[in-house]
Amino acid sequence: MADHARSDHLSHGVFRQVVGWIRSLPEGSVVPWSSPAMSPSRPFATLWAGVRVDDCPAASRFGWIWSFARAVPRDRRFDPLWVQAPADLEIHAYGVPDHAPVLLEWAVPIGSGWRPPAIPEPLPVNGRWLRTMAWSVEQITRTLSNWVILHTGRTDITFVWDPAANPVRMIDLVRLETAADTIGSDHDEFYQLGTTTYATGPVLDLLLQLDPAQAAEIAAVFSGS
Repeated sequence: MADHARSDHLSHGVFRQVVGWIRSLPEGSVVPWSSPAMSPSRPFATLWAGVRVDDCPAASRFGWIWSFARAVPRDRRFDPLWVQAPADLEIHAYGVPDHAPVLLEWAVPIGSGWRPPAIPEPLPVNGRWLRTMAWSVEQITRTLSNWVILHTGRTDITFVWDPAANPVRMIDLVRLETAADTIGSDHDEFYQLGTTTYATGPVLDLLLQLDPAQAAEIAAVFSGS
């Protein structure tokens, strides 16, 4: 009980600091945000996303201010820094159970009617599909703006996602190369293959070993063209 009371006190202290800081910003300020749950090569979050604002002097002990969650913990239901925002994306993941649970992901708008493509060989064809919901960068940005309006009354503050810490890895399957000067962090295991398609490192390794013509065919499947 004592730990819970202390944590609740700290959270409300951060809330007051955040509100005070936002109210002190000059008119028309642009506020960059980032999240350890997202990267340019995987610009969405599924179950949770901690949102950081480096310019803000207030933060939780973990370094972020807001916590976006599909299910807010019982002891945080009345914490204004925990946000249960509606998802705007469906994530369709393809993988092989007990071997590689996620090999490929497609991120598409909810209600788009997207249908999974046939997985071409030499990728594993005995896998299964799983579907979950996610927040896009745009959805988190809109929610932050609405949060500021609700708690401070300010409508002139603009939030923008700052992906600079994790440059995107764009993969060209036709030329069988990666843009070496835009590689992200060593722990970034997803690569963008198409507009809405993301793959893990093992899939990329396999594709880069293919004949260019075959790689181009698979690239067309992934990009939906």
